[in-house]
Amino acid sequence: MAQSRTGRTSRNRSRVYALYIGAAALLSLYVFLPQSSRLKASLQTVKTAHPHFLIAAVLLTIATYPLATAIYCLIAYHPIRYPRTLLVQVASSFTNRLLPAGAGGMATIARYLTRNRHTAVQAGSVAALNNLIGVFGHMLILLIIVVFGGASLRQAITVRLSPTVLLVGVLIIATAVTAIMVWSWLRGAVRQGLQSLVIDFRQLWRHPLRLTAAVGSAMLVTSLYALTLYASALALGQHLSLAQVFIVLTLGVGVASITPTPGGIGGAEAGLVAGFVSVGVPADQGLSIALLYRFITYWLPLLPGFIAFHMAARKGYI
Repeated sequence: MAQSRTGRTSRNRSRVYALYIGAAALLSLYVFLPQSSRLKASLQTVKTAHPHFLIAAVLLTIATYPLATAIYCLIAYHPIRYPRTLLVQVASSFTNRLLPAGAGGMATIARYLTRNRHTAVQAGSVAALNNLIGVFGHMLILLIIVVFGGASLRQAITVRLSPTVLLVGVLIIATAVTAIMVWSWLRGAVRQGLQSLVIDFRQLWRHPLRLTAAVGSAMLVTSLYALTLYASALALGQHLSLAQVFIVLTLGVGVASITPTPGGIGGAEAGLVAGFVSVGVPADQGLSIALLYRFITYWLPLLPGFIAFHMAARKGYI
């Protein structure tokens, strides 16, 4: 009887695994095939990059994964194993590129947490809180740069926003506000999500060491991505200050987060180029650096991410 139950469980797990892999493969073809021209353009920039700085940029990106994993281990409701969480975190670098606004990565993490004694609500809250801590860490670094950078930061930035960019920004904000005001279900979802975040943050506030470690890890993750962008610029012979790099990264992340494409593709590159132009880098050079940076942080993790997704699904972690 026990053997029969074990056999059924094994077969069910195999079916779920096959469904995951099949769905991921089909969605990957749908998402990535139309972007082949972007990948080719990114590969062209790799050929012209200085190899030492290119390797440094890759290593800096790899270093973000252990730190990002640590944040989840610190803020989770129940203890989760670091090695398993690291594997799932790498897997999310694949699924994160399948849906807009990071929904694929959040769903993967939420699925993992529900298989580790978290309710669906708790899992969603932890994933949302992770994003909130990431944004807070990023803004905290910018605040430090503004306070201590002073005049040098103001001299580094030349605002060059076209009327079209401003118009698009205003339209996006207006659309979001209108949608929240008109659709009651969306307004309720936003209210419920904010209330859940407040509750989670208050709970984490009772553990100041964990909160401090989580915010510190988020700041380090942002810093490593900024250094990756800095190394990408050096690899193509462009010298920038770290303050300029953080400004460019902020614009790239901001535009990518509101771009309704998987992984923010297209929007992230446009945001980075706009950022480079704002600090005085010619648009063509800015585009080359943006393509190189996106190759390292977007395209390069896809294969390791798919392998990790395959392993995590096979082991029943997600």
